[in-house]
Amino acid sequence: NLGTNTFNNFVLALEESEKKQTITDGNGYILNWQQVSYCYRDTKNFTCERCNFKAIYDTEKKYLHTHHRDRDKKNNSRSNLECLCVECHSTVDQYHKEKFSFEGLKPLNDFLIFKNKIKKHSIISR
Repeated sequence: NLGTNTFNNFVLALEESEKKQTITDGNGYILNWQQVSYCYRDTKNFTCERCNFKAIYDTEKKYLHTHHRDRDKKNNSRSNLECLCVECHSTVDQYHKEKFSFEGLKPLNDFLIFKNKIKKHSIISR
């Protein structure tokens, strides 16, 4: 029975080893990207590394992404990953600004509506 941190570190260490997965899907992500992304975000306590937004409930975890700093979707070493909320991810650079203005507009809008609800209910001290 592995603890969560042990399992997360195991999954992430595999991505940093010579045995890392190299087979990718049609979007260029490794086949177990969802698992790697979840494990990384979990090691960051589902907290944005830029603005400190923290997902408290499971339903809020969708507002956090794992960003590749060098934009290489196969480079999943921890030093290349960053846990970002949708808003911060959408403003990382020009590429992401353009990408989110087309395909990521709904998740971004959903997140901004969610953040406004939190502010209105004075729960912002998350």
